[in-house]
Amino acid sequence: LLCQQPLSEDAQKLITNYWKFIKSVAEQNVKQALNVLTELKSGFEKLPFDLFPANNTLTLWLNEYYPQVLTSLKQKLSDQKILAANIVSDLTTKTVNKRAKTITSVKDHDIIISVINESIKLLREEEQSAEFNKLLKAKTTLLHKEKLNTHFPKFETYIGNQQWIVKAHCISWMTAKRNITDWEKYLSGKYFNQKYIDTFNQECIHLNGNFGIDINHTGSGGTSYRQLTLKGKNPTAILSEGEQNIIALADFLAEMQVSEINRGIIFDDPVTSLDENHKSEIAERLVKESLIKQVIIFTHDLVFVSSIVSSCDEKKINFDCHWIEKLDNKPGIVWLKNSPSFEKLYKKSGKAQEYYSEAKNLGPEQREDKLKNGFAALRTSYESLVVFDLFKGVVQRFNERISVDSLSNVFFTTEIKDELLDSFYQCCRYMEGHSHSDKYSYKKPQLENLNEEILRFITIKKKISELNKNSE
Repeated sequence: LLCQQPLSEDAQKLITNYWKFIKSVAEQNVKQALNVLTELKSGFEKLPFDLFPANNTLTLWLNEYYPQVLTSLKQKLSDQKILAANIVSDLTTKTVNKRAKTITSVKDHDIIISVINESIKLLREEEQSAEFNKLLKAKTTLLHKEKLNTHFPKFETYIGNQQWIVKAHCISWMTAKRNITDWEKYLSGKYFNQKYIDTFNQECIHLNGNFGIDINHTGSGGTSYRQLTLKGKNPTAILSEGEQNIIALADFLAEMQVSEINRGIIFDDPVTSLDENHKSEIAERLVKESLIKQVIIFTHDLVFVSSIVSSCDEKKINFDCHWIEKLDNKPGIVWLKNSPSFEKLYKKSGKAQEYYSEAKNLGPEQREDKLKNGFAALRTSYESLVVFDLFKGVVQRFNERISVDSLSNVFFTTEIKDELLDSFYQCCRYMEGHSHSDKYSYKKPQLENLNEEILRFITIKKKISELNKNSE
């Protein structure tokens, strides 16, 4: 071969066989070496380094008793993990690198193992009951601390009360009781004196309830008692419910006059079970009281409302009357200055026009409320039109007097009647909370609707006026 001479057939065959042998051994050696490397790589990849998870019992125990050792162990494991990753990288790339080894001392391990073995020995020697009792005691202490924190304000209150009781026992109760009695006499003389009795009797006269009520006053232990009697008996045994209401109202008004602190009074249906005469007398008395202080009255009685309004008109006293309704199961819907008692203020369409002007400059929601108020005002104007224009005030609501003489001035046609009814129902259809027929079902109000109905009202009022002139 070296001399580059032709070889014999046997020589060629020998060289070929020898080369095959050499090649097969080398491949086998390479394969074995690769297997070794793969096993080594797999071994390094499987090495566990996260030996101290956060909620592990050993981790918690080391963190409590050997925190520095735990920190050192975690650092060593981190170094080992980095080294293992580098070795795996070298095996993967088949690169030879000289890696510095990492050494971890087992000195601390021996100490920890010794402590753990001692604890195990302690438990195995049947002393676990003592350890359990120790833990149970610690648990009980923690529970008591928790309960103490919960009930601590009660303890403070109890101790404060006990301290007050100790101080109270040092007080002379006879002196304190005498002071209470003196104050009771002073206050009784101030509020249950002859002035109060005279005021009460005068109120009974004003309210047409002078039934001969006697007032007696007694005091005991700092408490004052006032008793009202009629012929030696309880008034409830003799007087009707309405008459009892009159006496109660007279008593209340007398107290209000004696009192020096109140500046206003509120009544809730003060005329229950009373006839119209008494309602009128009470209305006049409350209107008179409004000259001194603010008076607010809630009532369902429209006759009583009419009496209040009439009395205010006679005395030229300013007042406000509002209508409160429950609509769509929602209570407290207020129609400001809109009541049947305001008919004279609604002889024209001025109130409805005011709401129309305000609605034009508002957003959709506020505009709708103003429009509903406008239609309510216009409806009241139609009611006033019937009372004062169509029937010339012959009969007025909530007023017993009937002007028969005015009947001669009443004149209208069927056409006017039908047109007025249709217009009235048109107003009602734009107001929630009113019953409607199929013809006049509820409709969401718009600006143009209110304007049209206002112009319609003015036209009908003019027709009635012209009709009355022609009839004369």
